[in-house]
Amino acid sequence: MKDLQKGDTCRWTGRILGVIFISFIVFMFFSYAAAGQGFPNPFNQPISLWFHGPLVGIILMMVGTLVGWRWETAGGLTAVIGVLLILVSQKYGVKGMPLFLALPGILYLVSAALRRHERRKVSA
Repeated sequence: MKDLQKGDTCRWTGRILGVIFISFIVFMFFSYAAAGQGFPNPFNQPISLWFHGPLVGIILMMVGTLVGWRWETAGGLTAVIGVLLILVSQKYGVKGMPLFLALPGILYLVSAALRRHERRKVSA
């Protein structure tokens, strides 16, 4: 029973952090738009991992965080892959990208593993 409680704690912590992170990203997007800077048009830019990598990574991270509310493993993997894509596209350096943005995805994966472990223990 304790593993299930740990899994629930990880899942809800990931959900809460995910909502905070997504809210912050959306706030930043609208702040740029309100300041008149706007968001760079990805269709006018030459195709490059340096420009499109972080954009696709942020989108994957946000989608993975939202999908994790229903399917923890798929959402966690998608969110972590998004953060890894951002890191790889920035030449393996952090460069302003805090690694704690991967935390909701990691917590979803830990929660799924703990719940799977609990189910195996109960069925055995």
